[in-house]
Amino acid sequence: MAIIISSPKYLPNEADAVNSLFENGMNIFHLRKPNSNYFELEELLAKINPDFYSRITIHYYFKFVNKFNIGGVHFSLNSFTPKIITQFIGKRISVSCHTLDEIINLRFNFDYVFLSPIFESISKKNYKSKFVFAELKKSLAKEKQNKVIALGGITPQNQPQAKAIGFAETAVLGYLWNKYKGKDSIPKLIEKFGELK
Repeated sequence: MAIIISSPKYLPNEADAVNSLFENGMNIFHLRKPNSNYFELEELLAKINPDFYSRITIHYYFKFVNKFNIGGVHFSLNSFTPKIITQFIGKRISVSCHTLDEIINLRFNFDYVFLSPIFESISKKNYKSKFVFAELKKSLAKEKQNKVIALGGITPQNQPQAKAIGFAETAVLGYLWNKYKGKDSIPKLIEKFGELK
């Protein structure tokens, strides 16, 4: 099942939606709120069922890892160092890359790596893929160190293509959250989640 990434913006009754996604089979949820403040994020985490904390991977606010016993941490290429990473041994550790060279030159064996955008982004306007899929397929076949996850424009229609290229899994953001309009739309959100294999 696809990895789900949070909307970058706060949504009404978002914790209810996250809990429902977990209850319906979501394995890993990336909590990414780049413009959040500490207290907003703390309030959201406090509303998520603690049984699911081990399946959350957090971006930016790593102080919450110990406070809520969060299961994973995610870095950008510019935000990690070997010293920082040693603080999180035993957690899921992932990183974002935007070129194949960045993956090849990684100095750490991550649990998985996001590569984006694979297709034209749904959540970011005019953020288009620059990858040639035939070249991508050859490179992914050689990549043994890190599990590579496709991110960017993932839908049920192109998910099989991403897997055929050689990605270990897909990560979804815009396709799912663009359908969410609040608590009453959670059943629709669950339906959309079910379409992602």
